[in-house]
Amino acid sequence: MKEKFKYLIELLDKNLSCNEICSILNISNKKLYEMLRILKDKGFFIERNYSNLGDIYYKSVPNILDNIEREIIMSPLASEIRFLVFSDLHLGNSKSRMDLIKKMYDYALKHGIHILFGCGDFLDGTFTNGEQKIKDVHEQIDYFLEKYPFVKNILTFGVGGDHDYSILNEYNQDFLKAVSEYRHDIIIPDYNNAIVSINDIRVLLHHYVCHGVLSSLKTRINLYGHSHKYIASYTNNGNINIRVPSLSDININTIPSFLDMTLYFNDNNLNLVEIKQITFSKEPLILSETRMEMPTLKTSKNNIRENSPKIIKIK
Repeated sequence: MKEKFKYLIELLDKNLSCNEICSILNISNKKLYEMLRILKDKGFFIERNYSNLGDIYYKSVPNILDNIEREIIMSPLASEIRFLVFSDLHLGNSKSRMDLIKKMYDYALKHGIHILFGCGDFLDGTFTNGEQKIKDVHEQIDYFLEKYPFVKNILTFGVGGDHDYSILNEYNQDFLKAVSEYRHDIIIPDYNNAIVSINDIRVLLHHYVCHGVLSSLKTRINLYGHSHKYIASYTNNGNINIRVPSLSDININTIPSFLDMTLYFNDNNLNLVEIKQITFSKEPLILSETRMEMPTLKTSKNNIRENSPKIIKIK
């Protein structure tokens, strides 16, 4: 066993992906996470980097200063990136929909999508709108770690919401730390705000937390959880605000859904965003489509208004 750990430390310096290391050591991804956690307990600092193809790359480093920003490293030849966006799962609530979460993963697999963004309230936490089927918050965390889908080469980037934070606030158990230790395919840097950089484009993931504030960092695309509704709009300076719908039955006035988003780049500049709102009947159903042209940062407010998003409702 000691020899396997020694070999793992050597592999960490070779810039290999998670799946490559697992293949060489003939172990599962879960076993690799456990071994890395043991190394961390022994004083090793392990850095993680993420690719747009859903790969995790590990590296042993002298020290890590944690922050709310993560980077998706794209191939220099890639001119677009496609990802799914969801929010407000409220796992533990009787109105949560694990079946739809699994269908969303199936949709990602079918369409070759490697990146998911989750905009908070993964769990129902210590308070609820309705009835809880898992009342014990510690069991909610265990349920999420075990039941939230795992698929090789699919990564979930997220932010903690007010329901997630309630567990830390009342019981001193940090949901995000548990996720970081046991599920390396799920990256949730902080509560309230998290930022993912793609080709120097900053994407903000935000969810309301009591006494929290909106990040002051400059971001091109802002994804907001908490409202349970889908709305896409421009800001005055030409950036994009998107309120992300809930993938649950918590809100009786909205249909559970998620967003299929594609960013198009030209010479590393973001010039177009396409959004499809997806729900499920027997098959995936497109509820609406939004096409948003991105004005340059020097574009005047008048020109930005002329480039307002065109939304096509599909009945």
